[in-house]
Amino acid sequence: MSSKIVTAVDGAPITKEYPLPRQEDVVSAPHANKAVSKEHPDGSEDARFQHLSVMQQHVKFFDFDNDGRILPWDTYNGFRLMGFNMLYSFLAMCFIHLGLGYGTQESWIPHPLCPIIIKNIHKVKHGSDSDVYDSEGRFRPQQFEELFAKFSKREQDKLYLGEMFNFLRRHQRPLDLFGWVATLLEWTTLWLLCAEGRGFNSYLNKEQIRQQYDGTLFYKMADKEAAIRKNTGGKGQKNEAVKSAINQSADAVQQGVKNAKQHAMNSAHKAGEKMEQLRDRTAQAANKEE
Repeated sequence: MSSKIVTAVDGAPITKEYPLPRQEDVVSAPHANKAVSKEHPDGSEDARFQHLSVMQQHVKFFDFDNDGRILPWDTYNGFRLMGFNMLYSFLAMCFIHLGLGYGTQESWIPHPLCPIIIKNIHKVKHGSDSDVYDSEGRFRPQQFEELFAKFSKREQDKLYLGEMFNFLRRHQRPLDLFGWVATLLEWTTLWLLCAEGRGFNSYLNKEQIRQQYDGTLFYKMADKEAAIRKNTGGKGQKNEAVKSAINQSADAVQQGVKNAKQHAMNSAHKAGEKMEQLRDRTAQAANKEE
């Protein structure tokens, strides 16, 4: 009897379209305090809070006074430190605290400021996400490696924009509107924060995605923004992420218009050829009748 595990079969083509990672590429069981991968089996070297779960580490960046609570202005200031503009930071603050704050409370009576209690962050793990966190906030290497094995078709250590949206679509669960919106906004924010390239050729690095799970990415982005502000006399690039998104979107629209024009020209050419063929056939039929 063979002990080989079969992960794809001919009768279910989708299992071949979205393959699983090789068993040797999967690190091990879920980790409580480390975001590990085959490239980084010990997690992030600069991880600061090993006494917390990986999901708690993900949001710890925003706890500036280290009291275990994240208040709305903490979230706003955190986004600003990473380079987001005032509008985006404000909207993110509203969505995060109105959507997730109450779920972390320890009382049935809502807190007027909707703070996020870090020790209860696992309670607001929503559906339609990547499933890299388990229900207790551990990091699951299997699901992390599957993300790239299934959806990174161009380069295994990068997730391109189209691949990211394919991943989001495939992970949508039925009737989970909040989960759809929350996951879309989370990954859009990550893309705005650190995507490289332009337009449909923009991508997220595997290492950046891994680091955002344990929160170490946020410290690096804040340091990068601080360096930019220092080099520009304090002005910084507060709209860097949004400007990049606008440029990339403009490139995508321009390419789309170019493709549409080419398609229209090809269609017009084909239509002209068909009309010419029809005229020839009509003329031949008329000659035969004569």
